[in-house]
Amino acid sequence: MFNLVGRRYLFLIISLIVIIPGTISLLVKGLNVGIDFKSGSTVELRPSTNITTKQMTTFLQPLHLENLQILTGTNASLKGPAVVWLRFNTQIDQNVTTYLIDTLHKQYGSQLTVLVDDLTINNTKISVLNITNFQAGAIPTPADIQKVLNKIPNTTDLSKTSATPTAVPTTAVKQATATTTAKGTSTPAATATTQPKATATVGKGTPTVVATAKPTPSVPTIPVHVVEARAGSTTETVSLLTSTEVNSDKIPIIKSAIFQGNGSYTYVTSNASVSP
Repeated sequence: MFNLVGRRYLFLIISLIVIIPGTISLLVKGLNVGIDFKSGSTVELRPSTNITTKQMTTFLQPLHLENLQILTGTNASLKGPAVVWLRFNTQIDQNVTTYLIDTLHKQYGSQLTVLVDDLTINNTKISVLNITNFQAGAIPTPADIQKVLNKIPNTTDLSKTSATPTAVPTTAVKQATATTTAKGTSTPAATATTQPKATATVGKGTPTVVATAKPTPSVPTIPVHVVEARAGSTTETVSLLTSTEVNSDKIPIIKSAIFQGNGSYTYVTSNASVSP
């Protein structure tokens, strides 16, 4: 029979050998908790082509996403060709965006999801259209979509703003001042009468012109055309887990970095953030 009580000191020493280094490590390094217990984000992307974990790490390295982990998987429910990207020659304004969405909804149904990303490619801003949620069994080709969008209106130059001075009249008025004079007359009855006399002077208003910048709408003069139309060719998903909070402003930066890395477009299937 094993004498557990007789060897209690041996087991106590073994326990201390395990507990003491663990306690020191906890005090020095702290707990390495996931983003569920601290701020961070989990972003799931659908790329237009396959991307390896090593490639994605290289593409996103300049963005300095803290504690970045990259996981790849598959989503067979979202077929590759079910996501289509259209890249335009320039950045489009709200008027063009409304035209594109209305035209595509009219052609392919109101269930269609149409999103616009403004990416920065080689220091130039351009717009990319993300299109998905086509009707089952009726997924068009990129060429078909281009034919539907054959009359895209011009866009304004969003990189420039104009302002015109506006005259705003202001009136300066001098404050009225009153002066009082007292007249006294003495009589044997020693009675005095005081007659106040007030005079007021009011300055005339002088208009002052103040120039204020008031933006004026630009004329849409930049032609818009599709540079590339591409359908997805993979069911791969790429998940980014990072301690950095990824809001809507950072998504285009991530997409731009991936596109400049290997020319892949990306579609965000989910983006969950945990605030501190």
